[in-house]
Amino acid sequence: FAAASADLAQPWTLGQLAERAGYSPTHLNRLCRAHFGRSAMRHLTFLRMEHAGRLLRRERLKIRTVAWRCGYGDEFAFSVAFKRHFGVSPRQMKSQ
Repeated sequence: FAAASADLAQPWTLGQLAERAGYSPTHLNRLCRAHFGRSAMRHLTFLRMEHAGRLLRRERLKIRTVAWRCGYGDEFAFSVAFKRHFGVSPRQMKSQ
């Protein structure tokens, strides 16, 4: 996940992640479930949300900018995923 972590704005697919890692998509998912307890794409979402949380706490960025930097072209989809991950909205996190 080094490549994905270095470029979270990229709209990664499971196939791209697997190719970068040198595994089949099925094997990559199997490894991720064993190591992280979640699928490869869920782990990518986890990495994106953790990065988004750091950006909102440390930077003075608009929520749409954070969404874009974390691979979301749609601010609403980002907000839904963020709230599912943290239990608070991006706006609430930003104001804390």
